[in-house]
Amino acid sequence: MNFIKALWRGEKSLSFTFWRMGVLGWLVFRASNLLMDIIGFNDVPTDAKMFLYFLFLGILLVYLGFINICIWRSAGKYINDLKPEVDTKKYWAYLARLFVVLGWFILVIQVFVVYYFW
Repeated sequence: MNFIKALWRGEKSLSFTFWRMGVLGWLVFRASNLLMDIIGFNDVPTDAKMFLYFLFLGILLVYLGFINICIWRSAGKYINDLKPEVDTKKYWAYLARLFVVLGWFILVIQVFVVYYFW
């Protein structure tokens, strides 16, 4: 539980939060979605399959929302903790924040697509 609190507060390093929790976490969800397509999970929709699929999407949305906030906060701490002589490394934090904004944009689009086209 302390790990999740530290992650939420942005106390974990930016590289750990962005690469391991953000990128790797998204890849795990993406791979599991691909696996569902490969084994034909979505071929014949039933009520149970639809429930599991929407449960999967709900977990994905919660995770991505949570991790985007964690990355944003970690980037803010990274910016504030850098010494003035190494200001050139701040671009990593700003780049991470740019990806967070793009992540929120993609998240909203995915919710819109699932809601209106399913």
